[in-house]
Amino acid sequence: MTELKKQEYNRYGDEWKKYIEATTIDFDSKILLLGTTIRKLETESEEKEVDLKILKKQIFEMREYLQQNMEQLGATFIKDGTIKISIQNNPPSIEINDLTIVPDLYLKAKMDVPLGKVPSNLFSYIKETLVDKSMLLKLYKDGGKLPEGVTFSQKKHLQITRVFQSGNA
Repeated sequence: MTELKKQEYNRYGDEWKKYIEATTIDFDSKILLLGTTIRKLETESEEKEVDLKILKKQIFEMREYLQQNMEQLGATFIKDGTIKISIQNNPPSIEINDLTIVPDLYLKAKMDVPLGKVPSNLFSYIKETLVDKSMLLKLYKDGGKLPEGVTFSQKKHLQITRVFQSGNA
């Protein structure tokens, strides 16, 4: 990437955070301003259709900053006439902390068995064991207790979308 392109896509540098924090406008206006800037940068990166590492890093940092500040203040949804910013839950997931203590009931076996040779004792063909996370997630959703070594997690993500006003779609 040429030095000119690096400068062009790093035009906000680290100054955006200082500007947002120093601006005396209300919280919602700050969030909307930053959200609009992020959408503009994302649109630019999509239109250029090139891997712009600096721009993507900047977008990531802005999104992370925006989400952290919204969560700290308990804001989950902000909207004006052009943009909507919300924090949404990701799908629930299962984290395996210690595979060695997960009961066999929740493990799958990955095997390499020749078609013409299916022995009665298949365990000698096991290459690795995998956790059946969908089964554990169903157990959790049904109110069951997760086994030791397994925890439930549900993360959040920031959603920034353009708002189409009637007649502008």
